[in-house]
Amino acid sequence: MKKIILLVGISIFSMIVIMILNNRQNNDVQLVNDLISKKVAENKKLVIDDFIVYMPGSKKIKMYWKNKNGIPYTHFINLLNQTQNDMVFVTNGGIYSKEFTPEGLYIENGQIISELNLHSGEGNFYFNPNGVFYIENNLPYIIESRSFKYNQNILYAVQSGPLLIEHGLMNDQLKKTSKSLKIRSAVGLSKQNKLFFLMSKKEVSFYDFAQFALDHLDCDTLLFLDGTISQMYFSADQQLPEQKHPFVTMIAIE
Repeated sequence: MKKIILLVGISIFSMIVIMILNNRQNNDVQLVNDLISKKVAENKKLVIDDFIVYMPGSKKIKMYWKNKNGIPYTHFINLLNQTQNDMVFVTNGGIYSKEFTPEGLYIENGQIISELNLHSGEGNFYFNPNGVFYIENNLPYIIESRSFKYNQNILYAVQSGPLLIEHGLMNDQLKKTSKSLKIRSAVGLSKQNKLFFLMSKKEVSFYDFAQFALDHLDCDTLLFLDGTISQMYFSADQQLPEQKHPFVTMIAIE
């Protein structure tokens, strides 16, 4: 009899734990949905499952590479100390070359520093289609690189690749069975044209990374930024994340 009571007790306890965990996950999903619909404040770090999501809302977006002396910032601490701007969020920009220069288009303060790259090659940058994340008239856009047209209202732009999601559809070259697992980071736009940044906390495939954005962020467009080097700084954390690799370009929210 005691064994039966014990087993029943364990079963009830297990059911309660499962209900709590499911409720917590549902709350996280609801919070993402609320962020998208602006029912709660934006500009928050949100951790859901094994992903970090950040939606800057109407905050100002800037990009950085070198300081006034022409020296690359490379690390969060250098950017924060040398600019002393009130940055609430910083993350790595797009893929860079072996020479530690942007692999493709890079525009900063309206100046074209690196030209659009439509060449063929190896690696994620050349995994077609790739795209451009840019700021025009203080609004964010993500577009396939071949469709990008420069105009004087574009203050910032960075090219990277591949485009993981376009027009709400996953890149059909991404395979569910892929064994290539890496930390991933990306910039995206929801179907409501709300900007977000996404990073995985653990190594994942491109497919699972993109699927998360489709399932939880109502994603219309998702541009891969980088892999293993990826990291995010949040001023609200009151500490710098461990940065094991230098960056070339950085995207900041001020």
